Amino acid sequence: MERHSRHGILVAIGVTVAALCAACGSSGTTSSPGAGSSAGASSSPSAVNVSAAKSELAQYLKVPAHIAQTVALPKAPPKGKTLIYLNQSSVPTTTAIGDAAEAAAHAAGWNFSEISYDPANPASLVSAFATALLKHPTVVGVTGIDPSDYASTLANYRKAGVPIVVTSGVPAPITKTVIGLVDDSRADEAAALASWLASDSGGTGHALLAHVTGFPSLDAIVASFKADIKTLCPHCVINEVDVPVSEAEQGQEDGLVVSALRSNQGDKYLIFDDGDFATGINSALSAASISGIKIAGFNMQPSEASALRSGTQAAWTADNNSVTGYDIVDIALRYAEGVAITTNDQTEPTQLITPSNVGSISTWNEPPNALQQYEKLWKVPLKS
Repeated sequence: MERHSRHGILVAIGVTVAALCAACGSSGTTSSPGAGSSAGASSSPSAVNVSAAKSELAQYLKVPAHIAQTVALPKAPPKGKTLIYLNQSSVPTTTAIGDAAEAAAHAAGWNFSEISYDPANPASLVSAFATALLKHPTVVGVTGIDPSDYASTLANYRKAGVPIVVTSGVPAPITKTVIGLVDDSRADEAAALASWLASDSGGTGHALLAHVTGFPSLDAIVASFKADIKTLCPHCVINEVDVPVSEAEQGQEDGLVVSALRSNQGDKYLIFDDGDFATGINSALSAASISGIKIAGFNMQPSEASALRSGTQAAWTADNNSVTGYDIVDIALRYAEGVAITTNDQTEPTQLITPSNVGSISTWNEPPNALQQYEKLWKVPLKS
């Protein structure tokens, strides 16, 4: 995964042990029709809404050329500082984010280290935070965590004067301890996929949304997506199957999805909130003799890119996980230099990838010179 879970996942473990255990034993399907979709089923879809969706979709099909950050540091940052990154090592997206943060930290002359934790074990996150604090870091970065879920850790960090940068989580207040958010709502990705569903379905799409619960980063993108659907596609119907994190990590999401599709046979679109958990879905649908489903989702992985090329999947948002790592460092450098931390790092380049524009892409990396763009703003030597 955010993602990860971005969501990159990007993935969040800001849950209590009790909540996690309760989730392990349950999953559910809920229905979220767009505004007016039930009462107005006999009326024609709004041509205005579909037109607006197509117009919005056009911008997300373009390849982004620039990072969101535009504010340069007044001078090169102090060297020799230390960034520690807490990594959900079982999630590919968060590992990619850490690799990029390490490259960016070294480019700025900082030290970097990484501490892994188990996203299915909240106690291991607390332990990782404690271990990081013992190393006297300048800044600590963590993916997909809602700060309200680790209040005791925040208190310890506040006392030590060590700030935290949170990525791909739910929006949270900026404080002296939580100094910055990266890609906090993934709003652009949500808008891209919502505009695609509205456009592709002519404003009448019925979709099953596979949502891995217990991940604030994924909760955020799902909330944004649903809100956009209500505006762009009021006649669309979104059914949702909730997948506990423990089951998703054990590869059980496909079975729950297949069961939900059998229960909602009108759904002709299947949308995943994170590509990290969609591997194998085509085989699962084939084994269940389910056909005619357009598969789409957020945070495209190499397997999804391959499926787009073969025409067996329909659309995925792509975000550059490396940019998430660079943004962690960007905030850390601004903190170390004592200058204002902008909100520019909360928005990241994204693109909607379809069979028409996937080309030879395996891992999306736009803009490819992102690190060099940051280095210019940081006033450090450019790496080749």
